[in-house]
Amino acid sequence: MQGRLDHTTAPAVQKFVLEVLATSPWAVVLDLRALTDLAPDAVPALVELAYVAGDADIGLYLVTTDPVVAHVLAAASVHRLFEIHPDIDSALRTMGQPQ
Repeated sequence: MQGRLDHTTAPAVQKFVLEVLATSPWAVVLDLRALTDLAPDAVPALVELAYVAGDADIGLYLVTTDPVVAHVLAAASVHRLFEIHPDIDSALRTMGQPQ
């Protein structure tokens, strides 16, 4: 993802990721490093993705180095729904480890 994730862009991202989740992958990595902003009004879309992935027993990993992303998720009290990693390699390493 890149640019601003807000109430106008989140539905398209959500639709795409839901389509990916519907194929029953083992895991999905959302690379948020190119986001310029995560608006609080986009958080419900991410939360739905976390619940859909969890219900389907699919790992959902967020990749970001921007502390704003973690802050926005924490402010909405949903940060514990997500595994946040600084890079894709870190997310991939975690995928193979028992939780």
